[in-house]
Amino acid sequence: MTVSLQDGLPVVKVRIGHSDAWRELCDRNLEPVPPDITVNALIDTGASITVLDASLVRRLGLRDRGVCRVRGFDGSMHADPAAREYFNYDISLSIPNGEAGVVVRVADLQVVGAPLSCAAYDMLLGLDVLRHCSLTLRLGENVLEIVAA
Repeated sequence: MTVSLQDGLPVVKVRIGHSDAWRELCDRNLEPVPPDITVNALIDTGASITVLDASLVRRLGLRDRGVCRVRGFDGSMHADPAAREYFNYDISLSIPNGEAGVVVRVADLQVVGAPLSCAAYDMLLGLDVLRHCSLTLRLGENVLEIVAA
């Protein structure tokens, strides 16, 4: 799949929702699962984990799984070298390949929820997701190519 860079940024459409484990639990208990949503995600090869904007956590009705100590993505690394604590959430995630299917799907992914405050994207895709695919950034053509690993 090839996508154009948005203002020079590698941003892709991502489909997110509750983890497959949570869906199975809801099915067993005959409870409804909120529908998946499609959001913009910034590919961040410098991030080891994926970060979901806090507004999406509320929108999906995700339940936290504890806290994770994180440093750097929110600009705090230089001002405050101590890691901050953020809640963890389990989600499912897929990068659709247009109408031809899915490039990447992660059924049970633990992400961090935090305010990103960016209009261009709603989440940062870290190496925990990116290890499932191969990326080619062609700046001269202003495109990003993503293929399954």
